[in-house]
Amino acid sequence: MSRKALAAVVLLACCLVAFTALSAGVSVTLKATDSVSRQAAAFEQYLNRLDSQQRGQWMEALQGMLRQEELASIMPFAAQEEARGVYIVSSGEVYHSTRGCSTLSRSKNVREVSLEDALSMGRRPCKVCGR
Repeated sequence: MSRKALAAVVLLACCLVAFTALSAGVSVTLKATDSVSRQAAAFEQYLNRLDSQQRGQWMEALQGMLRQEELASIMPFAAQEEARGVYIVSSGEVYHSTRGCSTLSRSKNVREVSLEDALSMGRRPCKVCGR
C-alpha cells in the first residue's frame, strides 16, 4: 500500500476514532504533522485498550476501508464490474460475478447490485466465480 493510501486510511480512522472514543471513554490523539508510522502506532495502542467487541468492530471498519482502497487501485476492473453489477442473496456473505454461478443455482431472491454496494455490505468474492 502506498504512503498516500496509508495516510488516507489513517485519516479515515481518525474520524472513526473520535466517534468511538467518545462513546467508549477511551481516546487517542492523532496529529497530522506526525509521521504515518507514529500515527499508526498511537492508533494501535488505542485499539489495544478497547474491549474485544469494540476492537472487533474497529477491525471490521478498517477492513472495509482497505477494501475500498483496493477497489480504487483496480479501478478499470472495478468500473467494469460496477457497470454490469454483481449478484447477491440476502442471507449470503459473498457476491457473485455471474448470475450463472453454480453456487446460486438453488438460490431464490437473487438480486443485482453494484460492486461498490456489495463491498460496503461487507461481502467478499465468491470462491467459484469471483475474481
